[in-house]
This record gives sequence, C-alpha cells and structure tokens, in this order.
Amino acid sequence: MFFKEVLYSIILVCMLILWSCEDKQPTSSEDEFVVGEIDFNYIRKDSSLFISARVYNSLGSEYIDSVFFHLAILEQDTSYEKQILFGTLNDNGTDGDIIRGDGTYSRKFSKMFLEDGTYELTVWAEDARGKVTEKVSTTKRVFENLPPGLSLLRAPESFEKGDTLIFEVKAEDPQGLNDILSVRYIIELPTGEVTSDPSWALRDDGKCGDMVAGDGIFTVHQPSNRESKLQGLFIFYFFAEDKQGAHSDTIEAPVKCPGVTIISPNGGECVKHGDTLNIRWESAYIEKLKIEISTDGYSYSVIDTTDASAGQYLWAVPSLAGISETCKIRLSDIYLFSRCDVSDGYFKIGSCP
Repeated sequence: MFFKEVLYSIILVCMLILWSCEDKQPTSSEDEFVVGEIDFNYIRKDSSLFISARVYNSLGSEYIDSVFFHLAILEQDTSYEKQILFGTLNDNGTDGDIIRGDGTYSRKFSKMFLEDGTYELTVWAEDARGKVTEKVSTTKRVFENLPPGLSLLRAPESFEKGDTLIFEVKAEDPQGLNDILSVRYIIELPTGEVTSDPSWALRDDGKCGDMVAGDGIFTVHQPSNRESKLQGLFIFYFFAEDKQGAHSDTIEAPVKCPGVTIISPNGGECVKHGDTLNIRWESAYIEKLKIEISTDGYSYSVIDTTDASAGQYLWAVPSLAGISETCKIRLSDIYLFSRCDVSDGYFKIGSCP
C-alpha cells in the first residue's frame, strides 16, 4: 500500500511538471517565427540602397535577436552569384530604419555603386533561443534609370473666370507606371510671374475626376477665381518625376482668359462737373466694351461703347450729373456681360478739395 501511494505521488509530481512546462512553452501553432515580405530599392541618382524586411515572432519582438541579409549579383546563366553586401537589419529607428519597433527591419546604405544586372536579396533571422527562420529571397533588376515621358491629351483653349479647367496628361515610363512618383504643374500668369503650389498634382487613382485608376492618364480639375483681376494668356507647364528623381521634359498648355480690369477710377478719386474723367482699363481677348456709371452704387446707366484695345476713355462729366460720393464705373464685354469689372471703391462727383 505504501509503495502505491509513493508511486501515485511520483506520477502526480511528473504530471504537474509537464503541465508547468506546457504553460511556459508555446504549442507549435503558437510558436511562429518567420520572415515575411522583403524588398530592396536602389536609387542611382544618389547611389543609395535601401533594404527592408518584415519579421514576426509570436513570442514577441524582444525575442528577435538578429536579422541577417546578403545581396548578390547573379551572372547571366544564374548558376553563379557574386556577393555584394552582407550584414544585419534593425528596427530601432537608426541607420535608415524609418519607424522604431514597427516590425519592419531595414537599413540604408550610401555610396553604393551597383552595376547593371539582376540582384538577389536573401534575408533570415535568429531569435534568442537560437532558432533560425527559413531564408526568404527576392530578385530585382538594377539598370540605368530612364526618365518618364508626357503627352498632352486634353486642355481647354480658353476659360471664363470661375470656370473649372480640366487637363489630361498621358504619362509613360520605361521602368513601368509604378516608377512614376508624381505628375505636377506650375502656371505662368499673364503678368509673367510663375506660380506653383505643393497641392498642384494630377491624379491617376480614379478619384476627383480621374476616370480610370492606374491607366497612365493623369487628370486634374483646376478651379479658377471668379473674382480674379487677371486676364490674358495663362501657360500651364506639366512635368513628371520618377522614384529615382529623374524628370520628364516639360510640356506646356497655353490657355486664354478673356476679361477686363478697371485701373481708374477705382476708389477715392474726385471729379467736378465739367471735368474730364479718364477711365482706364486693362483687357484681353475682348473687342468691344460697354462703359456704365452708377451714382448710387447699385443702378447703372450707359455712358458709351468703345474698342477694348483703346485702354482708356475720356468722359466729360456733365453738369447735370448731380453730386454723389457713391459713384462707380462698370466695364463689360458687349457680347458677354459676365466678362465685366466694377470699380473696387467709390469715387466722388461734385465739389473737390
């Protein structure tokens, strides 16, 4: 009886030990240690190489001891490879690693002068227990980068102030559409000033007016300012940049904007009865202008029509014009009234200092 009790006790202790070990050691389904997606990118412009790999350990990232890589160039028959680089990757936010602790182990190398050819990257990892993952490999061609090319598919010849301008540009890249980083534009104003904005980019994502995502046709819907004082020739310059930093040739699209802008009287002036008021303006792509005056700031009466190219009109202020401090001039295209401008501020007819 005594020996049976001792035997049962020994068995119970062993079972408790086994259960304790099972609690500490993950099952095979839980114990996962793998290298996931890997990639490398070479930018010939600055001779930089970036290598990255996703590594996962079910016990936690703190168990990952080292992540190794080697990069080799393959000979043409791929039966022989020449090692170019060997080392380790990190996830601590240094040496080119972008985000610390995100599970992506990476490293950036400068002044790497890689010749044209096919390269193979191999990555594997080892954890704190000495367990080693399977090796994961990927290949990529490295060759001289050629810049993208652009062609203009759609552009308006002219627009009215307040219109939305639609442009479509076809972009191609010898390395493929995925190599195109952006298609952008700048605008030369009628004044000769060149203006740009970081948000001025065309889209190929099927959104905001782009019809088909990823078809190489980049689109932009550019609104114009209805209250703009500029008219004349606007020149849109389009260019593309690829991921290696190479730029396409620039293509241009000149677009006309008809309009008129009053120079004077534009607020603060004063004229007496019998004086001559010099009405001056700037205009573009307009033939005939209607000149009107308001003495109450609301209702207008016609003074005359004239050639827009004249740039000025001398108006003899009649003695019956009355006295007013709320006068304004309005100029408009006789064929399209929306092409008009009104004095920004009031001028005075009557007694002047």
